[in-house]
Amino acid sequence: MQLCVFSPALADMSLDAALSYLKGLGVDALELGVGGYPGTAHADAKKLVKDAKARQELLDTFKKHEINLVCLSVHGNCVHPDPEIAAKFEADFEAACELCGQLGVDHLVTFSGCPSDGKGDQPNWVTCTWPTEYRKILDYQWNEVLIPYWQKAAKIAENGGVKYVGLEMHPGFCVYNTQSMLRIRKKDAPEEFLFVPVWDFVGYMESKSTVYDAEDLERLKVWASSLSYLTINAIDGSIIDREQGY
Repeated sequence: MQLCVFSPALADMSLDAALSYLKGLGVDALELGVGGYPGTAHADAKKLVKDAKARQELLDTFKKHEINLVCLSVHGNCVHPDPEIAAKFEADFEAACELCGQLGVDHLVTFSGCPSDGKGDQPNWVTCTWPTEYRKILDYQWNEVLIPYWQKAAKIAENGGVKYVGLEMHPGFCVYNTQSMLRIRKKDAPEEFLFVPVWDFVGYMESKSTVYDAEDLERLKVWASSLSYLTINAIDGSIIDREQGY
């Protein structure tokens, strides 16, 4: 297992200085932000895909400090209801996919995205299916926007040289827990290998100092049926930390 740091945490440092600092701490690897929400403090995918010399300098910097470049990050919302915002995120994503192939990096991390309800001009994050109007919104978001987009995006990633697209499960986006992650994997069967599966351990706790009647206890079990106590990456066995709101 490698100890890895996400580069935006050191955005106020140059890449050379950041890698030197991390090496001194015993860090093994870096997840490099190249656009989208992570920003371009250390690398800009849209520029690097056009500059072979700059790409080599980037790789040489990692080699100098003996830090592994394990993945590129380009978190964004490519299905944002504002076409201009969506286009910017999509341009970053497509450039990052191409850059992965050029650098020999086969992992790319992003968000699933979150559309509107089909009428509004802002993303609409829906987390339940009742009342029924929410089910209609989810049906629109998944079947008319999200799945068609990822069917196209998965091909772009594959053509660029990406083997694994990691969708960070984060509040505010349609893939925000393991249930929604599995949903996109089932729907996108031909590109299933692109998405990282997990083992999720769920459950509930009963307080000995609290008296529950039968109805309350059943309600507690239903509420906690998706409460994750431990999430493990099923590919490499690493632990996924949920403390940040996953």
